[in-house]
Amino acid sequence: MKKRLQIFLTFVFLLSLEVTFAQGGGYMIDLGSSGDNYINCGSPASLEISAALTVEVWIYPTAFNSDNEVYAKVGGNKSGSLTGNNYSHSIELRNGTVVYRISHDGTSMVDVSGSTLTTNKWYHLALTFDGTSMTGYVNGKQDAQISTPGTIYTSTSNPFLIGSYMYYPWPFRGKIDEVRVWNTALSQQTIQDWMHKDLTNSHPNYSSNLKGYWKLNETSGTTVADASGNSATGTLVNTGTWSVSTAPIGSEGAFVNTTSQTNIGPSGGQLKTTISSTPDNSNNLGVYQFGSVSGTPVTSETPYPAGVDKRSNIVWGIAERGTVTANLVFDYSNVAGIETPSTIKLIKRTDASSSTWTEVTLTARDDVAKTMTVSGVTDFSEFAIGAGSDNALPVELTSFTGIVDGNKVVLNWATATEVNNYGFEVERNNLNITKWEKINFVQGHGNSNSPKEYSFIDKPLGACNFNYRLKQIDFDGQYEYSPEVEVNLEVPVNFSVEQNFPNPFNPTTKIEFAIPTDNCVQIKVYNILGMELATLLNEHRQAGTHSIEFNASNLSSGIYFYKVVSGKYSAIKKMILLR
Repeated sequence: MKKRLQIFLTFVFLLSLEVTFAQGGGYMIDLGSSGDNYINCGSPASLEISAALTVEVWIYPTAFNSDNEVYAKVGGNKSGSLTGNNYSHSIELRNGTVVYRISHDGTSMVDVSGSTLTTNKWYHLALTFDGTSMTGYVNGKQDAQISTPGTIYTSTSNPFLIGSYMYYPWPFRGKIDEVRVWNTALSQQTIQDWMHKDLTNSHPNYSSNLKGYWKLNETSGTTVADASGNSATGTLVNTGTWSVSTAPIGSEGAFVNTTSQTNIGPSGGQLKTTISSTPDNSNNLGVYQFGSVSGTPVTSETPYPAGVDKRSNIVWGIAERGTVTANLVFDYSNVAGIETPSTIKLIKRTDASSSTWTEVTLTARDDVAKTMTVSGVTDFSEFAIGAGSDNALPVELTSFTGIVDGNKVVLNWATATEVNNYGFEVERNNLNITKWEKINFVQGHGNSNSPKEYSFIDKPLGACNFNYRLKQIDFDGQYEYSPEVEVNLEVPVNFSVEQNFPNPFNPTTKIEFAIPTDNCVQIKVYNILGMELATLLNEHRQAGTHSIEFNASNLSSGIYFYKVVSGKYSAIKKMILLR
């Protein structure tokens, strides 16, 4: 089972859930082909931008009219009349032609027209303004530019709408994904570098300039979250359909317009792309990757090609602009669970909306290095690793929880399937101490195709935060650690003494007690006549739960008593030695 664990962790007060979408961009909004459907993001202070601006958006138009607003920060009352200064900036489509617009005074717009788009195809659009010029980009290529010095007029009377226009109902027809607003003019290189991947704080302008970010990852409802941290929450007006996005976006991505090899994806899960034709800003590729080399394989998408009953969690995608020929190398050396590389297949589908996978004819394969090569590719889509029953792919550890029950920690975990699983060592770590301690071993089920559940109860001493982890061990000695579960044993509220366990006992037993404050603790043992026989403890202890072992090997069978004293508190319990 080495390198085959995907963990979903439930903590005592925290649920951490990792969701793997069908593609890297998650979901999208389809605003449909009729009605005035749009997202109103209001006019918060973060969107009142005047000196420099960038707006980015992915669109998939399904129809064109004389005016279709991609986005607009424009006021009005939807009747075609204005009340005061209402223009700020927008991108619209006029019979499919992209028009970039800003206003300096709020009453007139500076327009510049760019490319004419076609329907049923994804485009990345961007408008930038640097105080001197307004520039438009389509798919990372400069599309239009006009010199227009000044500032952008802005007003809280002008809401930011995605997919429509407050001045008049000119709605966008089609699908929209990943809308980003910046208070700086991003460079063309930065736009290209990030258009095919999710925003993270690695973006050079993420912390200082991101003012609005609507990932459109909602699966239902009318509330649209702003991921920029500026609380520009949107509201879906009228109607729209949330669905799995087919936009070419991943957790990793790249704009490829060079003949140098471009690698995307994690180590041992990379797509290596080399364009063999002549690339430029009109003829290029957008490559992206989502999923994980250790993630749970997908079995629900059918039909698969012959000999394939599952595909890898990791998927690579390529979007073509213009005309491109490329050589592709797929490195799957760290994709877990591959026992027989010679039977692995490379499979492809159109995009995330398709569940039909077909086998790709390879130019070459290296089953030792675990790579597959396809040369002279001119038909680009999404690719994954296909496997049959002789390749397990990752085994899923479906849950691992730690729950506090009084002075005990109850650990539960479950597996969906197991391959070569000898068992689990349970390890504990006091957060104040770096060393991990093995506290138990739980036998595994070897090979199993059905869910299995495991449990262990720990009784750590003291009041403290503890971490737990599982060391999953194969029969051949290989092992892998699970992520960690943190639990917090609270300081006891009251003084208490537990009944010794076991009881009756022979010859050893444990005495457990809890103290709410740091104090000196004394434990003594007496016989039935009240004679003191032994002092088990007489020292300072920290607040928390503690235990001590009593060895009665020098005593005869009978009834005995133990007394625990801590400050003003004391308790006496009876115990039975039975030989």
